[in-house]
Amino acid sequence: MAIPDTLAKPAAVSRAPSWAPLRRVISFPSLLGALLVLAALLVTRAFHVDSDTWWHLVVGQRILATHSWPTSDLYSFTAHGTEWIAYEWLAEVVLAWVFGAAGFPAWMGLLFGLASSITLLTYTYAYLRCRNPKAAFVATALVLPLAGVWFTLHPQLFGYVFLLVTLICLELFEQGQRWALWLLPLVFLVWVNTHGTFILGFFALAVYGLSGLVDLRQGSLVADRWSRPDRIRLELAGLLSLVGSCLTPYGTRLASYPLQMAFLQRANLGGIITWQPLDLRAWPGKLFLVFLLVLIVALMALRPALRLAEVALFLFAVGMTVLHARMLPLFAIVLAPLLASLLGRWIPKYEPAGDHYAANAFLIALVVLGMVKILPARRDLDRAAPAPYPEQAVVYLRAHPQPGPLLNELDWGGYLLYGLGPEQRVFIDGRVDIYEYTGVFADYLRIMNLDQSTPWLLRKYNTQSCLISTGAPLATFLEASPEWQKIHSDRVSVLFARRPGHSGAWRR
Repeated sequence: MAIPDTLAKPAAVSRAPSWAPLRRVISFPSLLGALLVLAALLVTRAFHVDSDTWWHLVVGQRILATHSWPTSDLYSFTAHGTEWIAYEWLAEVVLAWVFGAAGFPAWMGLLFGLASSITLLTYTYAYLRCRNPKAAFVATALVLPLAGVWFTLHPQLFGYVFLLVTLICLELFEQGQRWALWLLPLVFLVWVNTHGTFILGFFALAVYGLSGLVDLRQGSLVADRWSRPDRIRLELAGLLSLVGSCLTPYGTRLASYPLQMAFLQRANLGGIITWQPLDLRAWPGKLFLVFLLVLIVALMALRPALRLAEVALFLFAVGMTVLHARMLPLFAIVLAPLLASLLGRWIPKYEPAGDHYAANAFLIALVVLGMVKILPARRDLDRAAPAPYPEQAVVYLRAHPQPGPLLNELDWGGYLLYGLGPEQRVFIDGRVDIYEYTGVFADYLRIMNLDQSTPWLLRKYNTQSCLISTGAPLATFLEASPEWQKIHSDRVSVLFARRPGHSGAWRR
């Protein structure tokens, strides 16, 4: 629960120095941090496992078992042998290692730890901009619902932790603490092996560097030119970070992957719902618009001084969020310090001399006890993790193996690899990049959308069984077809097998 020294350092030290660390832990800013951690737990206790996390787990387990990194597809029958790299291998290894330690409760602990880290780092980042822990607390609490939408167990959470560390290091450097800059090469070295969001870190580094190349006083917009030594430090830190991003098992290929996704994976970006534009009709979209409108009105009315770097980051975050719904946490992270700076005009500052450490300690203890009380039990986690996935169908397939190849829904591919073992090759899973390059993803969309070529495509892939969502259009089509028979159904899924006498083989 402890926060940086600067959040709670008294103006004058009147007690024995040995009490200083304890006072920081039980200070009022630390109490506010504890309340934010409690809020993060309330957001994550539902314990939703992202569909991609299952195949990340399988890949991580293989890396741990073989001590080698994959270079081709091993998990599907549609793209088997196609060139493929584990571009988030370090996060996959962590997921597999944690899961191997204690199963779903360990995953819950990891999810809670990542969500809490993002929340506390956002709090710290907001404080560095306003130097008012109360305003930083309110701003973080306000943006938490937006970031919390994406608090699911997925490697991207690691990425947002690294992004916040990067932004805090840059902010500290701008405030004169030059040591913080030299953490960045190590951050990028780990980050590039963990998640593709490292490209956001390089963008932030470039924004901070370029905004300091000019002296600017244009209305509310301000920028101060870097001194020559600081500019050299930034350039050197950026160069070392770039070198660090090339230190991977795959050489420079991980560093180039975000560019491949942006320019070569059009179907991936257009066909996966999280990459689609933010739905402004849903509550996260409406809240996004409310924050945007309130901030614009406040800036126009108050006309505070705005640094060029923070304006550039904010505009970038707004644009990325509008284009891609999964970027809502980026918007929340960048919005928090702006809100904190505005709220700091009205919220009184924290006065260490008037702090009540005993009361803080008591309240922090109550918060910790509350968190222990509301942590979900193991049986609840064991039920929640597979709930959206075809758990009963997997149990049936273990007892009654069906002839392959098996057509499955995209979001279920990773779970089937986990539940049936990687020996059960799938039609498709969340690694949409290789399926787009091989044309499988386009065929999958045609099949699921009941294109007129659906029967032909099922024969093309020699499909012998299909595992589909209950009520899906394809399920209705297969149930009406004389070539298929339903052999299992439950509330989540329905399993079809091709009738005897209908081989389904594709012939020219």
